[in-house]
Amino acid sequence: MKKKIILSTLFVITLMLISVILFQNVLATEVMEEGLASTQVLKDVERKIVNPDEPLEEVIREQVLEKEILLNDTSKKALSLYNIEYQNIQSIDNVQIIKDNLLDRTVSRLELSNAQIDIDQNGNIVKLINKEDFSTQDKNRRNYQENNKIEEISYPIKTKEQIQNIIDEVVNTYNLQTYEIVECHNDLIGTWTVVWNNVLANEIINPYDVVVVNIDARDGSIMMFSRNIATPTSINIIISKDEAISKAKTVINHNNENINVNAELTTFRPNFYWENNIKFYQEADFIRVAWKIIINDGIIVMIDAETGEILGGSQEKSDGARAMTLVPTFYKASEATIFADRGLKKLGYSEPVGCQPHCGWVEKIDVEWVIHHKELYGLYISCHGEVDENGNFRNAITDMNNWTLNASEVTGNWHFVFLDACQTATTDAFPKAFKTYGYEGRAYIGWNVSVYETTAYYFVQSFYSKVGSMTLHQAVLSAASEVIAAGHTDCNAGFYGDLNYYGWAW
Repeated sequence: MKKKIILSTLFVITLMLISVILFQNVLATEVMEEGLASTQVLKDVERKIVNPDEPLEEVIREQVLEKEILLNDTSKKALSLYNIEYQNIQSIDNVQIIKDNLLDRTVSRLELSNAQIDIDQNGNIVKLINKEDFSTQDKNRRNYQENNKIEEISYPIKTKEQIQNIIDEVVNTYNLQTYEIVECHNDLIGTWTVVWNNVLANEIINPYDVVVVNIDARDGSIMMFSRNIATPTSINIIISKDEAISKAKTVINHNNENINVNAELTTFRPNFYWENNIKFYQEADFIRVAWKIIINDGIIVMIDAETGEILGGSQEKSDGARAMTLVPTFYKASEATIFADRGLKKLGYSEPVGCQPHCGWVEKIDVEWVIHHKELYGLYISCHGEVDENGNFRNAITDMNNWTLNASEVTGNWHFVFLDACQTATTDAFPKAFKTYGYEGRAYIGWNVSVYETTAYYFVQSFYSKVGSMTLHQAVLSAASEVIAAGHTDCNAGFYGDLNYYGWAW
């Protein structure tokens, strides 16, 4: 009898232990699920429709600052890179406080005779423009003649090795030993562009922790310097590459296993690109480690590496004046058209009858009507650049739907043309066809790369906000530096024409 009682007691205890274990497992599961839910980073982020009338930067106030605490030691050391004497900084009385809405930061702006310097609240030089490298000789000129050829400029610096000493100085001055050079090229006439990104754990490149230096190909001086630092809120990688690819395919309804897919880890500022086919939202104010999934070489889907959420992404693009966005599905297409139209009007261009800004599908006859118009001298067109099976530009633009226009079909006497389409600056076919190449008072802008919609939009916004206050060449350089600093690594715009031309209608 005693033995049975002992056995019964053991049985009851065993049942109790099993119950406790099961309860703990259920509780653990609930906690884990609750924990995963709490890590969802986009759930409570407010989606704000972008206001195209918000300026990229605005003056908050002017004030007198204590000069001794304005610059930190690194910035004081960096002044020698730009041939600026520290006492010149000390002689400035008033400083403008600027709100930079593109990079979401407030800076102190110092205007010197030979430079403009932006300094953040920690005393870091985050932006510098060397005024001596940019011409002002034609600042107000509007009396250009039709066929005055521009003077040939010699650019002795032709290789990376010739600027290696400057690269080394920048690395040592700003302690960039843990950074990697991700771009070093002279695609923009007269300029070498060098871009550094910080390398995180697991060899992840962070394009939001970036240094951009533009070097004059004539004398090796630093023309512009840009700096931005943003770090991800987490570096946990829980989602596998295969899981991220599967998630990305569902976004664009691709279930075919044979499609071309590339994947890499990077960082990304959520832009909610795939959430709304009609309106686009303002970017989030934080960055995340993400899987960058590239599908068929033209579609990007960003998947959060910790939570598996879809963070956003992008797709590839592409006197009188007209601004036209001929692919209305592009990211913020109508806003880009507005920016271009405002910029052209600021430069003194008018709108002949029927040449109002346009955003929408058209037929080829409409494109030809604009291209052959006798009263148009300025033009912005947003569309696709046509490439062959090897990715080479065919010297043609298209909406991939209704029309294709070859460079050989272009006529007219154009002064300022911006073809906002992939690879339109990789050859001189369109610059020559528009007659914007080789003569005073003419300029052509395009892309040296297959650019993504989001990058192109921010470049257009920044570029047209600057026209009239600097040469078009400088506006291209300045806008590209700003957009790269905002994390858009594919921002590589091209320029042909008169480096001294401010873009004024004449």
